[in-house]
Amino acid sequence: MAAALLLLAGCAGGQPAAEALAPPSGPVATAFCAGFGLEVRTGFHQAGMAGCAVDAPGRATLAIAPETRPINASPWYAFAVRAARASAPLVELRYAEAGHRYHPWVETPGRGWVRLPPAAVAASADGLSARVQLPPGRSWRVAAQPIEAPSAALGPWEDRAAAGLMTAESAGRSRDGEPIRLYLHRPARAQGLVLLVGRQHPPEIPGAWAFDAFTRELFGPGPEAARLRARVAIAVVPLLNPDGIRRGHWRGNAAGADLNRDWGRFLEPETAAVGRRFETLAAELPLLAAIDFHATRRDVIYAPPAGAARQGAGDRMLELLARDPAGRAIPVSRRHEVGAPTFKAWTLDRFGVAGLTWEAGDNTPAEVVAANAKAGARALVAALQHILGEEQP
Repeated sequence: MAAALLLLAGCAGGQPAAEALAPPSGPVATAFCAGFGLEVRTGFHQAGMAGCAVDAPGRATLAIAPETRPINASPWYAFAVRAARASAPLVELRYAEAGHRYHPWVETPGRGWVRLPPAAVAASADGLSARVQLPPGRSWRVAAQPIEAPSAALGPWEDRAAAGLMTAESAGRSRDGEPIRLYLHRPARAQGLVLLVGRQHPPEIPGAWAFDAFTRELFGPGPEAARLRARVAIAVVPLLNPDGIRRGHWRGNAAGADLNRDWGRFLEPETAAVGRRFETLAAELPLLAAIDFHATRRDVIYAPPAGAARQGAGDRMLELLARDPAGRAIPVSRRHEVGAPTFKAWTLDRFGVAGLTWEAGDNTPAEVVAANAKAGARALVAALQHILGEEQP
């Protein structure tokens, strides 16, 4: 059945003009099907489905397939539905690989993204399909997580750069030719360097929420953070994988490559460019901390074994985080494999610094994600003050 659905991608004529759908900002394939007064399509930023068929009045079946195999089980989907008259369509998702993981969110005209109630979604026993009952209406966008536009990820940083608070540069370009933006705060008397990376994997929207809350705290008006910024340089890459995000990929860039399995190898232009820039900065200033932000099935921080780092604030940060009420419930999973091509392993192997992978839970409420991340930023500030010889607040 999945193979038959794939053949239907692009069929049934032209595309509807939907007021809620922005045009794609780059090469994005459009899958389209229609019938019985119902239309389903992609073709917008971060949309993702492999094909579809309108089976009966008020009913559509969608094929959800990855960009490459083998792949991490991150079955992203995002699509638009339009009905000729008010109705409540039933959409069935059929997964070609992995199984149902992300509980759908829906956006309707005039409303933001809202998570569908549990009763509106029924997954099969084997997880290879899920039926989604849409609320009454005529136009919907449905996605595995609320879609974040590039302006939401980069806008605050461009504003900071325009205000003279930091510099902005293109570290390089993606496979599709998109600039990889790097933002650098560098005080005149910097004593060390912090690296922050976001959006390596397209579906991991809660990781973007964590990144946003963490950096807002780090660059906020608080006196401790401001005092630290007078002594520490901070290099930020908020959007490492613009192509994969725009295309609605599960995991990879435009070539289907997992960027967080390319650090140290540097076969992909995104990681190669950013890796070179980070190495240049780390040759000029001692690296003190490195954190990349993701999302997985639960809140967790991945870290090397305690004491594995020769320098840096990672261990101290985790100690202080465990004392913060907002951070006590975040488990820490410690492991290091020498030569592993992940960002956190690369920072330890290359610089002797314990890189941390901050994972927000798929289903963790946004306010909890933010509280946890703010606690992490506070812990980082205190840990850096400690290793720079300042008293703890």
